[in-house]
Amino acid sequence: MKVPTYTAQSDVTNRTGQTPLRVQANVGAATAAISAQGDLFQQAQRTSMTFLEQETKLQRATELAALENQFAARLQEHNLAAMDNQNPTSMMTNWNESVKNTLNDLGRDISDPVVRRRFIASASNDILAGRLNIMKQARANRIDQSKATYLQKIDRLKKQVFQGNSLERMRAVRELYGHPGDLDTNPDFGSGPITGVFQEMENLGLITAAGRVGLESDTRVEIEGGEIYQDLSAAAVSGNADDADAIVNNLANPDRYPNIVGSARNTLLNKAITLRDSLTDD
Repeated sequence: MKVPTYTAQSDVTNRTGQTPLRVQANVGAATAAISAQGDLFQQAQRTSMTFLEQETKLQRATELAALENQFAARLQEHNLAAMDNQNPTSMMTNWNESVKNTLNDLGRDISDPVVRRRFIASASNDILAGRLNIMKQARANRIDQSKATYLQKIDRLKKQVFQGNSLERMRAVRELYGHPGDLDTNPDFGSGPITGVFQEMENLGLITAAGRVGLESDTRVEIEGGEIYQDLSAAAVSGNADDADAIVNNLANPDRYPNIVGSARNTLLNKAITLRDSLTDD
């Protein structure tokens, strides 16, 4: 588009003097100057906006990092406190409450909504990871406590086998090893199926299948060994060589005390032979 040029001429008059005045206005030059000023202003504005964005980004990142550091330190304190709590239920409850209070305390003073949103997202990830660890520890504590309770039950039943009468011994053995039930053959005095304590422990996840087999085997050995020692003591008190000889015969029979094998069986057999010989000599 062609930019028009305007020319004004003034004739010589008494008021204008002797020299004609000519004025020429260049609109293109004026427009270019204004445009240059506008570009300079826009560039300055962009520079200011870029600087402001960088400053805001830095400020937000710094504030977020400080909040994350504070939360991580407080979370570690809550984790340590939970580990000291041996009660699985209160451990989880107290930890949840402490973490909730910490999150509220730190989030209360955040004025920047962007920082608040990012902090909550970051803290949520830390809380999830921490909660999983506390839940695992609570589960481990619960297992340890339950396992200890069942081991106490096993000890009680073993004592009942050693010290109880025939009926108490039978009940204790059934509780230890389980029983298929005998209501079909003995409807008046029989009992239904009984799950042994070792199988219960495996079912509850307190021990593995291999652990169940090992614990049950050790208990059988201990009970059978206890019975033999009781018989040896009774024979020694009675002073009857025949009682000791009966123990020797039982140990010589592999069908008796089948869980006591190897050197353990030989040791008991030698004790029985020694006792028999000493009573015979007397």
